Amino acid sequence: TVTYMSEPCLIPTKDNHFKTCDNMVFKVNNEFHIVPRGFKTDLASIPRMLWPVFSPGDYDVIAPAVLHDWHYCCSPLMDRAKADSIFYYGLRWHGMGYIQANLYYAAVRLAGSSSFKYGKDIDRHTKEFNLSELKGVYNDVYNRLG
Repeated sequence: TVTYMSEPCLIPTKDNHFKTCDNMVFKVNNEFHIVPRGFKTDLASIPRMLWPVFSPGDYDVIAPAVLHDWHYCCSPLMDRAKADSIFYYGLRWHGMGYIQANLYYAAVRLAGSSSFKYGKDIDRHTKEFNLSELKGVYNDVYNRLG
C-alpha cells in the first residue's frame, strides 16, 4: 500500500521542471520515506501532444510522479518494477480510475527503462537538497553522499 502523508509543494524552474519546496513524506507498506525539499522533477514525462488526455499536471498524477522520479533517479535500493508499482498505487490512492491508472502504469513499464538510473543519478541532484535531511530516512542515499 502507498499512503501520501503530505502533498508535494512545487516551485516551477526555468528549465521547465519543478523543485520541491518542502519534504514530501509518504509510507509504503508501513515504512516511511521522504522526497527531500529541493529535489528537481519533471513530473511525468508525457509528450505534449498527449497532455489533453494524460496531463502531468493533473492532481492525481503530481505526487505519484514526483515520487516516481525520485525512485527512478536517486534510490539505489529501489528496483524499477517496485518503483512502477508504487507509482500505480499512488495514482489509485490519489483517486485516479482503474483504467487510466493502468494506462499510466503500462506506459512507465514500456517506456521507462531508459530513464531508470538505479540510484546513480543522485550525484546530479546533490546540490538541490540538504543532505542532513536524508539521514535516518534514506540511509542508503545519505551514507553514499555523506
